[in-house]
Amino acid sequence: MGMLCLDEATQTIQALTWDNLQSPAQFSLVVTDSVGNEKEVTIEATVVQQYQDPSHQFTLTIEGSFSQFTNSLQKQVQLYKHLNKVFPGSKVSLAGVKKGSIVVSFSVQNADTLGARGNECPVDAIEALKSRVFNDGKLAPSFTEALKSYVINKVEFAPLGPCLEAIEPEIVDNKRVDRTETGEEETSFPIVIPIVIVIVIILIIIIVIVIVIKRRKAKQESRGSNIEKGVPVVLDKEMEAIEQPEQRPLMSGDSSHVSYKPTTQPPAYPNEHKRSDGYQPPTPPVSEPDDHQEMDRSL
Repeated sequence: MGMLCLDEATQTIQALTWDNLQSPAQFSLVVTDSVGNEKEVTIEATVVQQYQDPSHQFTLTIEGSFSQFTNSLQKQVQLYKHLNKVFPGSKVSLAGVKKGSIVVSFSVQNADTLGARGNECPVDAIEALKSRVFNDGKLAPSFTEALKSYVINKVEFAPLGPCLEAIEPEIVDNKRVDRTETGEEETSFPIVIPIVIVIVIILIIIIVIVIVIKRRKAKQESRGSNIEKGVPVVLDKEMEAIEQPEQRPLMSGDSSHVSYKPTTQPPAYPNEHKRSDGYQPPTPPVSEPDDHQEMDRSL
């Protein structure tokens, strides 16, 4: 994938390529006038790589649709121009683009960085380029200002070639920096504690309910095991009533509970009741309990 763009400063046409292209290659040239009218033409050009073996590489990750970016020449040219604004006096050389969301790899070349020959590394020149992007573990204000129309997720720097051992790599995860500055990471831990407490309380309630249900079930099973088929069931209260019969208080005149023992011998009559002719009345019969009760009632 590649395109041609016009360098406004030098009024020269440059090839904007994302991959190594074979020459000659076809490009779509889009020309825009001051009014905003665009004209697109396809031309064939021979691409010559100006710089060999870059000594470093920047990787920029921005939010956006990868398919829309790769299918829009205007978006690609716009990003290329914004990157060149970050490094005045230098030229951005694009190395590639890939998904996730949009990951752009590029290097920056100028007269000072071209001093790398063989095992030599222009440390001061590369460090100066890094300072245009990074500042004390964050993104430099000049970099964010030049790319303010984009949502930057991450920026990485990796030394290459002769600078591999001479310069330290650097990474800034802009999303992580934003979360730290807004305090989201600091508040995440206190939020977890109430959630854990609620979960523990719910588990305790569930355990208590299960224990109560099991105990009730065991109690019902134990009662059911004592009931046999065809055998009447005597409840506890009924058993108490049987063992302790109800006692009714005695009322006056009630002789139903008075025990009566009949005498075995009839009462003796005194001699003075004997008649002069020697007649003695017959001995009255022994009274039965019913007669005794009738006599009591008559009294």
